[in-house]
Amino acid sequence: SIGENAFSNCKMLEGIIFPESMETIRQGAFNECYGINSIICKGTMPAHIESGAFDGVAKDNFTLEVPESAISQYQAAPGWKDFKRIAAHHELVCRPSVACALSTEHKQKLVINAEGEWEVASKPNWCEVSPASGNKKTEVTLTIKGMAKNADSRDGKAVFRLKDKDYTHECSVSQYGYEYGEDEWITLQKATKGNNGGINIVLLGDGFNAKDIASGKYLKDIKQEVEYFFGIEPYKTYRDYFNVYTAIPLSTESGVGTVNTIRYNRFNTTFTGGVGLKADYDEVFNYALGA
Repeated sequence: SIGENAFSNCKMLEGIIFPESMETIRQGAFNECYGINSIICKGTMPAHIESGAFDGVAKDNFTLEVPESAISQYQAAPGWKDFKRIAAHHELVCRPSVACALSTEHKQKLVINAEGEWEVASKPNWCEVSPASGNKKTEVTLTIKGMAKNADSRDGKAVFRLKDKDYTHECSVSQYGYEYGEDEWITLQKATKGNNGGINIVLLGDGFNAKDIASGKYLKDIKQEVEYFFGIEPYKTYRDYFNVYTAIPLSTESGVGTVNTIRYNRFNTTFTGGVGLKADYDEVFNYALGA
């Protein structure tokens, strides 16, 4: 069950999936949750709804999705029948549902999870999807083709559809021109002292998508970190003995997640609680060797 007023006034809540085990939604549970625009019920038996559970939810603005065999039950059930549109829920999900690239060609793995056969309904002409059809859970490769450096940005959608059904899921695709390509190495400083060519340091960031990188945010942040590093002794005194490198590691999504919130970033960086971070350290180290 979901307790009384459990999510009351959670105005940023956008969607809910109720599992088969849901039995009771108590009074005011989702009261004044104006942002909800998607509700999926997986139970064939409608959960009992107490009064005011969905007060303030726009019941005529979206489709309540339920098992095909249970549509009539939901249409007759107290509380559920207040939703103006009730239709069959079809499982078709693309993860991640975003993809991005800089001017260099970029390949990204997507996982299509479908209840049956699916196909690519449409895509931008500067993208390829392989395979273009499949059955149930399938891993596909989305290729964003290369374009000229500093070209104008472009956006589009790769649309997947359940075969023989009017049900689709979109993957938003964007590409940004930039002076550097994905994974290109950049020398930020060369050593001017020392007998062995200098001491090498690599500084990398994670959680920067193509938009972040093309806007200059990534390099600005990295250069700021260089100054922080050399603002501390003994590095401050011996700065001229160091070579400093960075690269352009592209993340699918901007930001860093938590153990409960996935962010599709390059090195799988997450917060561990407080300000702690963890990442795929082997992947980070192997990447850094590219310098």
